[in-house]
Amino acid sequence: MALKDNHIRSKIVLVAGAGQNVGKTTLICRLISLLSDRGSVVAVKVSSHFHELTEKQKVIEKRPGFILSEETDTNSGKDTSRYLQAGAFRSFYVQVTDNNLPVLAAWLNRNINELIICESGALGNVITPGFAIFVGSPAKGKTPNWNFPYIETVMLNDDFNPTVKEIVKKLENQLNV
Repeated sequence: MALKDNHIRSKIVLVAGAGQNVGKTTLICRLISLLSDRGSVVAVKVSSHFHELTEKQKVIEKRPGFILSEETDTNSGKDTSRYLQAGAFRSFYVQVTDNNLPVLAAWLNRNINELIICESGALGNVITPGFAIFVGSPAKGKTPNWNFPYIETVMLNDDFNPTVKEIVKKLENQLNV
């Protein structure tokens, strides 16, 4: 079920990747670092795997198949902590089943007014973001199943192609950030 009438589209940057260790978190941190100078950025990491939360991850909403928590620890070593270190105004970790992704989209739409950078491939099945990036991998050859345009980048030797600055320029033009 896709959300049609909402303002989330104009404020969300969706980031997904070809798998683990392809550079998604590195890219998101660099985006946050560059964009947080222009205004508040909220980071969201979405996972379909349910894990025990740390004591510094404050549960905001919990129901079967959906746990939304806010990261408050800047030194946990978790991706959500890295987002805060990069300059995110707030950082959320969401554990969610696919059938509860509309719940997440509705929550973001209702509660977040800032630019959102969200790490999730699956959320693209529920919303059409304002901007989307896929971090590819020459070794994995995987692409997303999205029905909307996206930019593909690849991390090679700690840099991206296209570069993060080039991506930000396109993002700014598309979202008027």
